[in-house]
Amino acid sequence: MKGRKPKPTSLKRLGGNPGRRPVNEAEPKVEVSIPEPPAHLDAVAVEEWERISPILAKMGCLSEADRGALAGYCSKWSDWVHADTLVKKNGMFSGNTDNPESKIPMIHPAYYLAAKAHKQFMSIAVEFGLTPSSRSRIRVDKQEEEPSNLVAFDGGKK
Repeated sequence: MKGRKPKPTSLKRLGGNPGRRPVNEAEPKVEVSIPEPPAHLDAVAVEEWERISPILAKMGCLSEADRGALAGYCSKWSDWVHADTLVKKNGMFSGNTDNPESKIPMIHPAYYLAAKAHKQFMSIAVEFGLTPSSRSRIRVDKQEEEPSNLVAFDGGKK
């Protein structure tokens, strides 16, 4: 489909629907909940899942339906952390692998991986309202109590 992605009805309502376009009253309603992280996520991704899930649930932006999108965000976060760690450990430049005799340094391949992963997790972060600019587009008139269907989540730490 061409054109802008439609804004979710809940965000339109929070933002006051400045365009006055019709609101989709038939949009599926989802229950706010914190899904379990997928088993394929590594430790860094699970740590980010446990950090961000309660925040998203409190914002009313997380449900079982969002599990895949959140897994993608956490996976790309992990990729960025690993690649960025490699760049910090080995430096931004590495020897020229195409021609070992050349003294011209080249940018470390992990630098490009880190940049790509950062761009990917940031684009998903915007979908969840996790950046200052994406949150600035949302207006909350009345702060509601925490949803009653939200299960307490301690991140598995005891």
